[in-house]
Amino acid sequence: MDQAFPFNTDGFSAGGTDLLFEDNNIQNGDDCLTVGNGAKNIIFRNSRCEGGHGLSIGSLGRNGQVADVQNILIEDTSVWDSLYGARFKSWTGGNGLARNITWKNIRFERVAFPIYVTQNYWDQNLGPKPDSPTQNNTHLEDIVFENFFGTIDEYDPILPLA
Repeated sequence: MDQAFPFNTDGFSAGGTDLLFEDNNIQNGDDCLTVGNGAKNIIFRNSRCEGGHGLSIGSLGRNGQVADVQNILIEDTSVWDSLYGARFKSWTGGNGLARNITWKNIRFERVAFPIYVTQNYWDQNLGPKPDSPTQNNTHLEDIVFENFFGTIDEYDPILPLA
């Protein structure tokens, strides 16, 4: 992908209940799908994502917010030329629960990190990662990554990962 997209060009930002996203073709520079606080009973399937940051839950728990995300199914989707495939991100110091989240039958091509989970997410524009080993984090229950297949790309950073 030779295009450069600005940040915050999410394809879909889901924070509601009982939502179906189906048969989409998304090309962007941020999350293809981001599932936020309060999301329940969401299905995202039969879609293609190109560029950007893949299929994300979060970020959850910023500034100590209490997260509540439940019953999310992401299936039968391909991710191409992206930094991430499936990603979960919550902030240090956040609270709450993310439960019953499944990524299933995910094909990826030239993806640097097919599965990426962090509970120490931070705003890289504001400085280094916080040192907070005693902070609370969002609790995770029944998180499933099933049937992932494809190719991994070398990570060629624009910004270094810490």
